[in-house]
Amino acid sequence: MLNQFSNFSDDEKRLDLIRWSGKRIRKNKRTSPMTIVSAIIGREGIIMASDSRTTFEDGKIRDDTKKVFPVRLGDGFGFLLGHSGNDDLAASTAEKVLQLAQQTKIKDYKTCAELVESAFRQLKNEIRAQFNGTAEELQRHLQNHNFDIIIAHYYRDEPTDGKLRAPQPCIFTGTFSLGILRPHRDKNFVSIGCGSTIADLILDGFDVIPIPINNR
Repeated sequence: MLNQFSNFSDDEKRLDLIRWSGKRIRKNKRTSPMTIVSAIIGREGIIMASDSRTTFEDGKIRDDTKKVFPVRLGDGFGFLLGHSGNDDLAASTAEKVLQLAQQTKIKDYKTCAELVESAFRQLKNEIRAQFNGTAEELQRHLQNHNFDIIIAHYYRDEPTDGKLRAPQPCIFTGTFSLGILRPHRDKNFVSIGCGSTIADLILDGFDVIPIPINNR
């Protein structure tokens, strides 16, 4: 696997790892650990893991935040959802996704991503209805309270030639301010959060190789 961090010096990697651990760097103050949510393709599914820390605007910290949720559609199809960034808005979006999922059935590999985008729109409409300011001020407000979303699942297209194909991993990521999710193809793992570069650096060192699920 091509090491995407080959252009980073050893010192830069070391300092990034120190920042991630939250230790003091030279004369700088102690830095807060970064948020990481990673999806890793496995043999029988996709593993999604995260940290549990939330740092609030007043400097208070909680270490029991839930950032990964299982979601089940109305027809039983399931996917994983993770978030990083503003916890209040992200948790509200996750709640809306869980509600919308009850009336949703899988149509294609984009169904779950479109479900999250619908939740984005609902939340933005609610914020817009109670926001007193210009469109530019609203956009800045959304950016200042932004968060990232990652979803992951396996999907198998209906056969058109009578041959049953193996399910394929689908991972999408997006930001609330932008409002859309994009797919990540041919990647063994995907991370979001302000610590995603560190997470990818660590996972890249393990040479994670996707193993397709056997036809059933």
